[in-house]
Formats: sequence, structure tokens, C-alpha cells
Amino acid sequence: MKAFPHQEPFPENRLASNWPIDEILHFLVEAIPNAALLANEEGLILHSNKESERLLGYSHDELKGNPVDALVPERFRSQHPAFRKSYARNAESRPMGHGRDLFALRKDGSEIPVEIGLNPVQTAAGLVIVAVIVDISERKRAEEAMQALNADLERRVQERTAMLQTFLESLPGLYIVLTPDFDIVAASNAYLSATMTKRKEITGRNLFEVFPDNPTEGGSKATSELRSSLHHVLQNAETHTMPIVRYDIRNLDGEFEERYWSPINSPVLGGSREVRYIIHRVEDVTAFIKETPSATDDARLDQILRERMEAEIFASSRKVQEMNRQLEAANKELEAFSYSVSHDLRAPLRAIDGFSLAVAEDYGPLLPDEGRRYLQIIREGAQRMGTLIDDLLTFSRLSRRQLEVAPIEMNHLVHDVLTELSPLLEGRSVDIQQGDLHPALGDAALLKQVWLNLLSNALKYTRRRDSALIEIGSASQGDEMVYFIRDNGTGFDMRYADKLFGVFQRLHRAEDFEGTGVGLAIVQRVVHRHGGRVWADGKVDHGATFYFTLGATHEQI
Repeated sequence: MKAFPHQEPFPENRLASNWPIDEILHFLVEAIPNAALLANEEGLILHSNKESERLLGYSHDELKGNPVDALVPERFRSQHPAFRKSYARNAESRPMGHGRDLFALRKDGSEIPVEIGLNPVQTAAGLVIVAVIVDISERKRAEEAMQALNADLERRVQERTAMLQTFLESLPGLYIVLTPDFDIVAASNAYLSATMTKRKEITGRNLFEVFPDNPTEGGSKATSELRSSLHHVLQNAETHTMPIVRYDIRNLDGEFEERYWSPINSPVLGGSREVRYIIHRVEDVTAFIKETPSATDDARLDQILRERMEAEIFASSRKVQEMNRQLEAANKELEAFSYSVSHDLRAPLRAIDGFSLAVAEDYGPLLPDEGRRYLQIIREGAQRMGTLIDDLLTFSRLSRRQLEVAPIEMNHLVHDVLTELSPLLEGRSVDIQQGDLHPALGDAALLKQVWLNLLSNALKYTRRRDSALIEIGSASQGDEMVYFIRDNGTGFDMRYADKLFGVFQRLHRAEDFEGTGVGLAIVQRVVHRHGGRVWADGKVDHGATFYFTLGATHEQI
């Protein structure tokens, strides 16, 4: 049997046998489902449980009385005494080596990745440190496999996007490809030339951010008409031909030029008939309109342009369908990846939560308060990770879910959400003022997620107010119906407003306000899928207001 390595002997009077440990502390360590060691502040091992013997390969007698430094791989060992002494000076319950990868050296010389939780306990003999060691080899392998699969998927998507971009660039017509959120994916060279834009300036940005209404053209309905057409394509999964529309374009000097277009919007469908992309095809008819402004010529022009564009679309349809088949294959791989994440990562989390619950229920009365607190921390961590995985999967599925559009009574929907959130109101003084909300067209299940995330945020960030105020309302602004939620909570710095709706983007510390950083990203994804937009105003310590619109104009509802 391999002897336990250490560099020098330790005096007999400093070995574990001279450190009496309360029996309940031993019992606690044995009840922990992970490997656990007891050590004094000088780093000598006082006790080890059965799981640590299995994990590290040493027997209890081989570990007892020896330095914990010998369990640290050689390349890190020289730094460990300083870390250990620093911890002893300010001992508190916390993870070891925050931000660093930790490894344990086994008896056979192999290394395993671990996470270690340190917990100080004062005993009659002095400070005793409980080190709980969790083998994360399986999780590391899953993470590496996940990263490799993700990298491969990313590479395939990039290759196919590049193929699509090359195909579009070569087309003689004016084409752009949009996501269901109306973000620009690709554009033909002819389109860039006609709109006086550059590919790097518009790719990845929202169509209506790049091409807003001309503010000097009073009563312009260009963006609302285009939104309505794109919304029709999303809802019905069919091509929609628009009449000739005036849609002014900014020139290189930043001035708007009067322009007229004849647009056709066509869906690119997935295997379940859901809209994956929208091809926005336009014809610049400015010169023709200015030369022949009569109604008869307009009608004839519409017919000529429509015939020409339909011919081009028919000629390109086979190439588009081939691209769609390739994108569909990538999407199936992504769905398989999502299932793998859901299954492979949830299983160890369920085990951690379940075993911790079992220890709490079976041995809880025997454990000190500190021991029960450790178990609660373990359970909360596992449950928080499970929630994060669920939120990520929800976010990834939003783009693939077929919208089920119907008239919605927003008042009823918000009432249901507030009822669901009522436990968050218990013991608090919260004044919720709800105005009469305008009805909407949309997917009720998805829009419930919008209200649920925005209202739960309002309740969360007003938690420190003695008297919280939350206002819910809607108001007409031009052709749009704007819904809003206003609170008097902690607010945010407007300099970071652009980060609000990103995945994992948080403007407050997790210790101050819980959350995964996915909720507002879900809100934006749902709103964009409805052809709307979402934004926020706020001021630090003066509350925040979140606004959103939906694609249909309020005259259509």
C-alpha cells in the first residue's frame, strides 16, 4: 500500500489524538453524502469520513494526523500553506479557492477536479475546519462535451450562414433575411447599395432600428405598415405582398431622402411549419413614381413589379429550400443538445438535492444548527442551478414555438399573473395601481411570461421599500399601444440600459437580489416575436419603468 506523502514528521503533541472532537461533529461528518475532512487550523487532518476514503484512496488511519497540503497537487502545493493560514485568520463558511480550478491528489497519484466548501467550527480544543469535497469530474466531462458540441454547432451554423450570405450577395434583387425578432441576418449587395448602408453596420441589428420613420414626414406609417406585414407572415406562415409604400432612407450625410418601395415578405419555414426566417424583398420604384404619379400607372406598376418579383422568387425557391433543409438539420442538432443539457445536468442536481433532503430528514434532529444550515445551502444551490437550466431551455425554445394568436383581455391576464404572485405580497405594504389595459392580439401563454417576469421584477426590486408602489397601464402612442409597468424600487443606471435584456446580464449583485439573468431576455424574445419592441427607463434609487408594444396596431384589435 502506498504510504501517505509528507515532507517532514510532525510532533506527537500536535497530532489529531491530542485534539478532542465532540462526537456530534464526527457524526455530522459521517452523515455528509460527500467526502469530508476535519482539520485543525495548522492543517492537520483530525478525521475523515468513508466517502473521503473512497474518493481519495487513503484509509482513515493514513489520513489522520497528516497535513492536508499533501492532498494538493505538487504544482499548487507551495501556495497552499499561505491560503490556509489566511483562511484561519478570517475563518467563515465559504467555497475554497473562489474563481480557481481546484484539484485533489489521490493516493494513486491521479488528480480529480473538485469543489471544496470550508466551514469553521469552534470546539473546546480550538478551531476545527470542516472541508466538504465534491468530485465534479462528471460535471467537468459534461461541460467539456457541451462546449465541444456547442462549438461544433456554432461552426456549422456559421458555415451555413456564410453559404446563405454568399447566395444572397450574388442575387441581383434587393433582399434581406430577418429573424422572427426582425433582426437582420443577411443582405444582398444590391440592397446595401440601394439603402446606402454597409453590411457590418446593419447585420445583427433590428430592422426598425436601422430604418426608422422619417421624423420630418408627419403622419408617416411606413414602419407600422411594414410591421403589420411582417407580423402577418409570422402569424400565417405565408407570403404577404405590400402595396407601394413611401419609406424614406437616410443618405450618407444623415439626411432623409424620399424613396418609394414595392415590398414582398416571404417566410422560410421549419419542419413544423414554424417561421424560421423572413425574406424581405423590395423593389426601388422611386423614379417611376416621380415620373408617372397617376393612379392608373401605379396599379400597372404594382402588377409589373409583382410579376417580376414572383418570377425571381420562384427561380430562387429551390436554393432557399435547400438552405432551409440545412438550417433544419442544425436545429435538430440544437434540440438534441438542449435535451442533453436538460437530462445530463439535471440528474446530478436531483441527486444532490435528494441526498441532502434525506440527510436533513433522517438526521436533522441530531445535527447542530450549523449542520442544518449547510444542508440548506447545498439544497438551495442545486435548486438554483436547476432553475437556471430551466430558464435557459425556456429561452432557447421561444424561437421555435409556434405562436397561437388570439384576442387577449390584458386586464384578465394581468389579474391572473398577480394572483399567481400573491405569495410575494405577504407581509409587505404594496400599492398596485392598475389602469384599464387595452386588449391585444397575441399568444396568451407567451405574453403571460412577459407580465410574469416584469411584475415579479417590480416586486423584487421594491422589496426594500417600506411602502412599494407599482403602476400598470397602457397608452396609445401614434399607431402603437404601449403597455408599461412602473415601480419605485431600486432602479438602475441608464448607462447600462443596453445590457438589461441580454442573457445572464445583471445590474445588481446576486447577493442583493436573486435571479438568473434570463427573465428580461425572455421578455424581449417574446415581444419581438409579436413584432413589438421593449425598452426601459430608470434612475438609481428612484425606480424604473418598463415599456413594451406588440406588432398589431390598436386599430386592428
